[in-house]
Amino acid sequence: NQITVFHSGAMLFTSDFDFSSYKPEESIGILAPGNLDDMINYSRIYKERGIRYIFDPGQSLPIWTRDGLKECIDGADILIANDYEMGLITNTTGLDMAALGKLAKSVITTKGEDGAPITTGGTSITIPVVKPNQVSDPTGAGDSYRGGLIKGLIEGKQLAEAALMGSVCASFAIEVQGTQGYSFTSAEFQQRLSTVKVG
Repeated sequence: NQITVFHSGAMLFTSDFDFSSYKPEESIGILAPGNLDDMINYSRIYKERGIRYIFDPGQSLPIWTRDGLKECIDGADILIANDYEMGLITNTTGLDMAALGKLAKSVITTKGEDGAPITTGGTSITIPVVKPNQVSDPTGAGDSYRGGLIKGLIEGKQLAEAALMGSVCASFAIEVQGTQGYSFTSAEFQQRLSTVKVG
């Protein structure tokens, strides 16, 4: 089976994407910063069609309303944000982490060198940081984390294992300057993955 990953569109223009030909069980949506109308409408479509989705509002957070933000969080498979962004989410919605965890199935807060706590159904575990060979530039680590996370989910991994794959990807990203200059082989990835465990 092939999994399709949907990503919300550009900030200024709606994308009017047609989801009718995609099977919900073979799809994952990610609502990342984009056109706000798309982000809200896509969250509704995902819920209507039974497509699991990740809500990652990121740098779009300053322009969200309380109701719009709550609507997109409600029903998300995963709410993901860094610790600063999560503070904006709790301030805007007026909800604490426990309440957010009742809207989204799981909440991931990335905290840089302090790892990434995952809260699911009232329980929490922390995904550890994977040690890079060197630290050159943290820019892009969050995006690479999400890439590894999505890859793990596509492969059918449990959330903690998929998030650990995200941590491995992020470790490669911070070793080089810029956001897209890093690379690794499958063997290098697996070797680094084998050095860390959850819990």
